[in-house]
Amino acid sequence: MARDLLDQLSIFTFKEAAVDERPAARALFHEVYTHDIGHVPEDGLDDLAHHLIAKSTSGEVVASFRLLGPQLRPFDIERFCDLTHHIARDAKPALLGRLSIRHDMRSVQQSTLLQVGMLKLAVLFAQQHSLSDLFLYAMPHLITFYRGGFFTPLDCYFFYAPLAVSMQIMQLNIRDLQDRYLKSRSTRLAFLLGSQPPNFVL
Repeated sequence: MARDLLDQLSIFTFKEAAVDERPAARALFHEVYTHDIGHVPEDGLDDLAHHLIAKSTSGEVVASFRLLGPQLRPFDIERFCDLTHHIARDAKPALLGRLSIRHDMRSVQQSTLLQVGMLKLAVLFAQQHSLSDLFLYAMPHLITFYRGGFFTPLDCYFFYAPLAVSMQIMQLNIRDLQDRYLKSRSTRLAFLLGSQPPNFVL
Protein backbone atom coordinates (compact mmCIF):
# COMPACT_ATOMS: atom_id res chain seq x y z
CA MET A 1 0.00 0.00 0.00
CA ALA A 2 2.71 2.51 1.00
CA ARG A 3 4.71 1.82 -2.17
CA ASP A 4 1.58 2.08 -4.36
CA LEU A 5 0.65 5.42 -2.77
CA LEU A 6 4.11 6.84 -3.30
CA ASP A 7 4.04 5.76 -6.93
CA GLN A 8 0.68 7.50 -7.46
CA LEU A 9 1.93 10.64 -5.69
CA SER A 10 5.01 10.85 -7.90
CA ILE A 11 3.08 13.00 -10.42
CA PHE A 12 3.18 15.84 -7.85
CA THR A 13 6.02 17.66 -6.12
CA PHE A 14 5.46 18.28 -2.40
CA LYS A 15 7.57 20.96 -0.76
CA GLU A 16 7.78 23.99 1.45
CA ALA A 17 7.03 27.02 -0.68
CA ALA A 18 10.05 29.12 -1.60
CA VAL A 19 9.75 32.90 -1.35
CA ASP A 20 8.65 33.20 -4.97
CA GLU A 21 6.06 30.41 -4.55
CA ARG A 22 4.36 31.84 -1.49
CA PRO A 23 2.10 34.27 -3.42
CA ALA A 24 0.69 31.34 -5.43
CA ALA A 25 0.01 29.40 -2.22
CA ARG A 26 -1.82 32.37 -0.71
CA ALA A 27 -3.72 32.98 -3.96
CA LEU A 28 -4.95 29.38 -3.97
CA PHE A 29 -6.16 29.73 -0.38
CA HIS A 30 -8.03 32.94 -1.26
CA GLU A 31 -9.59 31.36 -4.35
CA VAL A 32 -10.74 28.22 -2.52
CA TYR A 33 -12.12 29.97 0.56
CA THR A 34 -13.86 32.65 -1.51
CA HIS A 35 -15.55 30.01 -3.66
CA ASP A 36 -16.31 27.41 -0.97
CA ILE A 37 -17.09 29.59 2.03
CA GLY A 38 -17.55 33.11 0.76
CA HIS A 39 -15.20 34.27 3.50
CA VAL A 40 -11.41 34.56 3.61
CA PRO A 41 -10.08 34.60 7.19
CA GLU A 42 -7.19 36.97 7.75
CA ASP A 43 -4.96 37.09 10.81
CA GLY A 44 -1.86 38.85 9.52
CA LEU A 45 0.34 35.77 10.01
CA ASP A 46 0.86 34.65 6.42
CA ASP A 47 4.27 36.29 6.12
CA LEU A 48 5.44 34.56 9.32
CA ALA A 49 4.03 31.14 8.45
CA HIS A 50 5.45 28.18 6.58
CA HIS A 51 3.48 27.32 3.44
CA LEU A 52 3.48 23.67 2.38
CA ILE A 53 2.45 23.07 -1.20
CA ALA A 54 1.90 20.46 -3.91
CA LYS A 55 2.82 21.35 -7.48
CA SER A 56 1.66 19.74 -10.70
CA THR A 57 3.97 18.55 -13.46
CA SER A 58 3.44 21.95 -15.12
CA GLY A 59 4.67 23.71 -11.96
CA GLU A 60 1.32 25.07 -10.77
CA VAL A 61 0.40 25.07 -7.08
CA VAL A 62 -2.56 22.69 -6.74
CA ALA A 63 -2.73 22.22 -2.96
CA SER A 64 -1.49 24.07 0.10
CA PHE A 65 -1.33 23.98 3.89
CA ARG A 66 -0.25 26.77 6.22
CA LEU A 67 1.81 25.91 9.28
CA LEU A 68 2.36 28.23 12.24
CA GLY A 69 5.39 27.33 14.33
CA PRO A 70 5.70 27.35 18.13
CA GLN A 71 7.16 30.86 18.11
CA LEU A 72 3.72 32.15 17.05
CA ARG A 73 1.90 30.89 20.13
CA PRO A 74 -0.60 31.41 21.51
CA PHE A 75 -2.47 30.03 18.50
CA ASP A 76 -6.02 31.16 17.87
CA ILE A 77 -7.32 27.74 18.93
CA GLU A 78 -5.97 28.35 22.44
CA ARG A 79 -8.99 30.55 23.07
CA PHE A 80 -11.00 27.32 23.02
CA CYS A 81 -8.52 24.66 24.09
CA ASP A 82 -5.80 24.78 26.74
CA LEU A 83 -2.94 23.05 24.94
CA THR A 84 -0.96 22.63 28.15
CA HIS A 85 -3.38 19.81 29.02
CA HIS A 86 -2.38 17.94 25.86
CA ILE A 87 1.36 18.49 25.41
CA ALA A 88 4.54 17.90 27.37
CA ARG A 89 6.24 20.80 29.10
CA ASP A 90 9.10 20.79 26.57
CA ALA A 91 6.76 20.44 23.58
CA LYS A 92 7.20 22.35 20.33
CA PRO A 93 3.69 22.34 18.85
CA ALA A 94 2.61 23.79 15.52
CA LEU A 95 -0.77 24.73 14.10
CA LEU A 96 -1.60 23.23 10.72
CA GLY A 97 -4.51 24.58 8.72
CA ARG A 98 -6.11 26.17 5.69
CA LEU A 99 -5.89 23.05 3.54
CA SER A 100 -6.73 24.19 0.01
CA ILE A 101 -7.08 21.99 -3.07
CA ARG A 102 -7.63 23.52 -6.50
CA HIS A 103 -11.14 22.88 -7.80
CA ASP A 104 -10.09 21.04 -10.95
CA MET A 105 -8.09 18.59 -8.79
CA ARG A 106 -11.08 17.50 -6.73
CA SER A 107 -12.02 14.25 -8.36
CA VAL A 108 -12.25 11.63 -5.62
CA GLN A 109 -8.94 10.04 -6.59
CA GLN A 110 -6.94 13.24 -7.07
CA SER A 111 -8.35 14.97 -3.99
CA THR A 112 -7.61 11.96 -1.78
CA LEU A 113 -4.08 11.66 -3.19
CA LEU A 114 -3.37 15.33 -2.55
CA GLN A 115 -4.77 15.22 0.99
CA VAL A 116 -2.67 12.16 1.84
CA GLY A 117 0.44 13.65 0.22
CA MET A 118 0.00 16.94 2.06
CA LEU A 119 -0.35 15.07 5.34
CA LYS A 120 2.90 13.18 4.72
CA LEU A 121 4.58 16.47 3.84
CA ALA A 122 3.40 18.00 7.13
CA VAL A 123 4.75 15.02 9.10
CA LEU A 124 8.09 15.17 7.29
CA PHE A 125 8.28 18.89 7.99
CA ALA A 126 7.49 18.30 11.68
CA GLN A 127 10.21 15.66 11.95
CA GLN A 128 12.85 17.82 10.26
CA HIS A 129 12.03 20.82 12.47
CA SER A 130 11.78 18.78 15.71
CA LEU A 131 8.12 19.69 16.21
CA SER A 132 6.46 17.59 18.88
CA ASP A 133 2.79 17.98 17.90
CA LEU A 134 0.60 19.15 15.05
CA PHE A 135 -2.75 20.69 15.93
CA LEU A 136 -5.54 21.56 13.52
CA TYR A 137 -9.25 22.26 13.55
CA ALA A 138 -11.34 20.08 11.29
CA MET A 139 -14.65 20.52 9.56
CA PRO A 140 -17.03 17.64 10.33
CA HIS A 141 -16.58 15.95 6.92
CA LEU A 142 -12.77 15.81 7.37
CA ILE A 143 -12.62 14.34 10.88
CA THR A 144 -12.64 10.75 9.60
CA PHE A 145 -9.81 11.52 7.16
CA TYR A 146 -7.63 13.05 9.87
CA ARG A 147 -8.40 10.20 12.25
CA GLY A 148 -7.11 7.90 9.52
CA GLY A 149 -3.94 9.98 9.57
CA PHE A 150 -3.58 9.32 13.33
CA PHE A 151 -4.88 12.68 14.55
CA THR A 152 -6.73 12.41 17.85
CA PRO A 153 -9.97 14.38 18.28
CA LEU A 154 -9.87 16.51 21.42
CA ASP A 155 -12.86 17.53 23.49
CA CYS A 156 -12.43 21.07 22.19
CA TYR A 157 -14.77 22.75 19.74
CA PHE A 158 -15.64 26.16 18.42
CA PHE A 159 -18.44 27.43 16.20
CA TYR A 160 -17.35 28.65 12.76
CA ALA A 161 -20.01 31.18 11.78
CA PRO A 162 -19.30 31.45 8.00
CA LEU A 163 -20.18 27.76 7.59
CA ALA A 164 -22.46 27.46 10.62
CA VAL A 165 -20.59 24.33 11.75
CA SER A 166 -18.82 23.21 14.89
CA MET A 167 -15.11 22.69 14.29
CA GLN A 168 -13.23 20.08 16.31
CA ILE A 169 -9.64 20.55 17.39
CA MET A 170 -7.39 17.54 16.70
CA GLN A 171 -3.85 16.60 17.68
CA LEU A 172 -1.10 14.53 16.11
CA ASN A 173 1.63 13.66 18.60
CA ILE A 174 4.73 13.19 16.44
CA ARG A 175 6.78 11.58 19.20
CA ASP A 176 4.04 9.07 19.96
CA LEU A 177 3.63 8.39 16.24
CA GLN A 178 7.31 7.51 15.92
CA ASP A 179 7.09 5.17 18.94
CA ARG A 180 4.06 3.47 17.43
CA TYR A 181 5.87 3.07 14.11
CA LEU A 182 8.68 1.14 15.78
CA LYS A 183 6.14 -1.29 17.28
CA SER A 184 3.73 -1.57 14.37
CA ARG A 185 3.48 -3.03 10.88
CA SER A 186 0.82 -0.52 9.90
CA THR A 187 1.13 0.38 6.21
CA ARG A 188 -0.38 3.81 6.93
CA LEU A 189 2.35 4.52 9.48
CA ALA A 190 4.94 3.16 7.06
CA PHE A 191 3.70 5.65 4.49
CA LEU A 192 3.65 8.64 6.85
CA LEU A 193 6.96 7.96 8.57
CA GLY A 194 8.85 6.13 5.85
CA SER A 195 11.79 7.60 3.99
CA GLN A 196 11.49 10.89 2.14
CA PRO A 197 10.74 10.24 -1.55
CA PRO A 198 12.53 12.36 -4.17
CA ASN A 199 9.32 14.27 -5.01
CA PHE A 200 9.06 15.47 -1.38
CA VAL A 201 11.47 18.39 -1.17
CA LEU A 202 12.28 19.95 2.20
